[in-house]
Amino acid sequence: MADQNILNTVELSRGYLLQILSKVSDEQMLIVPEGANNNILWNLGHLAMSHAGLTYGPCELASPVPERYGPLFKGGSSPSTWDEAPSLDEVKECFKATHTKMIEDYKAGVFDGFKPKDLMPGITLANVEQALGFNCIHEGVHIGTIISIINLLDAK
Repeated sequence: MADQNILNTVELSRGYLLQILSKVSDEQMLIVPEGANNNILWNLGHLAMSHAGLTYGPCELASPVPERYGPLFKGGSSPSTWDEAPSLDEVKECFKATHTKMIEDYKAGVFDGFKPKDLMPGITLANVEQALGFNCIHEGVHIGTIISIINLLDAK
């Protein structure tokens, strides 16, 4: 059965991020400012990919995120290494659609087969509710990064 509290938290986190993004132009999403490693677009692709990996992966379900996003948006990657930048519109749509699908699938019980996932030694996500909670923490980290990028862009 779906836990409404975790869903409310997931929606609160995403709503906050979308409000921040509403003030960012497409051009700004593509700039890697001096002092940053990535751009806002990279952060969105990374969030879509990693959140799907934390929910669909431990259930051994196909990810709703294109497989080719792996090398583009995995931790440690950067737009500076891209042979070809992914489409801004495609990444934005994937970011939104993956979130919507994850919520719908959670409510439908798709993640009931969640197998515990080790994040690092001593840190294990025991169930999908913990994975969704960690998603919020992870998204919060990237919200901070996105705000920092916006501040660097505004300082120019």
